[in-house]
Amino acid sequence: MTHEIDKVTYAQWQQAWADTLGVNLVGAANVTWCAVRHMPRDGSARIVNVGSRGAFRGEPKCPAYGASRAALAAFGQSLAKALGSSGVTVTTVARASWRPT
Repeated sequence: MTHEIDKVTYAQWQQAWADTLGVNLVGAANVTWCAVRHMPRDGSARIVNVGSRGAFRGEPKCPAYGASRAALAAFGQSLAKALGSSGVTVTTVARASWRPT
């Protein structure tokens, strides 16, 4: 959902941010919390977050999307530091749009 800062109401702005962060960041954080409780600590466990290039280039029509993907990358870095010593590998990949040549 687009939510250009100069084209939406404050209520629409707030809803877009709540919805986008809820799905792209809080949802990932919650499922990760649940999954970590069941992961082995023998070096075989992996967490892979799927981000977007929007985290790095900005999204003027959907700023909450870009911010949520940047936050997901930071979340992954934080988990990598927190869980790495216990044998859980964490990474975030940035998905780019595919266009036929």
